[in-house]
Amino acid sequence: DASGNEITHTTFVTTDPSSDIQVTEDLSVGLGIQFHRTYVRMNNATVQPGSPPTLVPSLTSELRGSDPLSFGFTAGVTYKVLNGTEVGFGYRSKLTPGLSGDANTFSVSTGALVANTPIRAKITMPDTFSAGIRHELSPDITLLAGAEFTRWSVWRQFPVIVRANNALATTLVFNYRDAWMVSAGGEYKW
Repeated sequence: DASGNEITHTTFVTTDPSSDIQVTEDLSVGLGIQFHRTYVRMNNATVQPGSPPTLVPSLTSELRGSDPLSFGFTAGVTYKVLNGTEVGFGYRSKLTPGLSGDANTFSVSTGALVANTPIRAKITMPDTFSAGIRHELSPDITLLAGAEFTRWSVWRQFPVIVRANNALATTLVFNYRDAWMVSAGGEYKW
């Protein structure tokens, strides 16, 4: 966060086998299945501002969790609007991995483990919508343009629950906002 007292490492591994079918000469449709594995590690310490910043002699905490496997899907369609011009639309579904792991608390002065608490959390990964156009100006030159919208606003706050008694341990706060990506480019055949 802005105060510099949290470091979060999140790793997502996704495999997305897909297939498509040409419905007509101008229309193709594709579908895919997402196999998704998630790893999260979040370290937190109290930091005293200054130059350089220093740790307050107290406790640090670490949350570690992983999801063995969650599933989603992808879909897309490509349509030839005119000779030499194609448009395409795609969708990647949101995922809701259920994380399971541990919350560990350490002494700053000794580094010793003070407490270990088994935890669980469910997070939501954003869905994505995309659109693109491809236009051949000549046999050698093709223009490309695209846009993608990712619904990051679902990546907001996630309660972390103690597995033993279903009590709230903490809340992971991200508060991301939705994002757009636009692109333009071209191809030239040598």
